[in-house]
This record gives sequence, C-alpha cells and structure tokens, in this order.
Amino acid sequence: MELLYYKDAYLKECKSIILNSYKEDEKYYVKLDNNIFYAQGGGQKGDKGNIILDNKIYEVINCIKDEN
Repeated sequence: MELLYYKDAYLKECKSIILNSYKEDEKYYVKLDNNIFYAQGGGQKGDKGNIILDNKIYEVINCIKDEN
C-alpha cells in the first residue's frame, strides 16, 4: 500500500482501488491500494473523511493499520 500523505501531507483526494472489504461487529473495514488517510497510532486518532464509490458517499470514521 502506498501512503500518499508521506509524499504530500496536504492532499485532499486521490483515486484508490479497494483490495479487500469485510463487516465485523456492525462495522465495515476497507483495505485500499493507496490512500491519504493517516492511521491511528501513538495516541493520535486516525483521520476521518469520505470514500465516494458509485456516486455514494461512505463516511470514514477512523483509520487503522493492519498487521502488515
């Protein structure tokens, strides 16, 4: 996964491919091939924002790093 915020911390949007998605405990998780969301860590909350897919807006309420 390419973390675009390392290249430009001021990016407001990007195109990404959904690599994986699943639902667990009434929450949906999505893994992207690249993104501009900064992940939760070190006491800092993860970024929030939106994912637009097929003209629908999905709210991102937190970003976390997976085990990889």
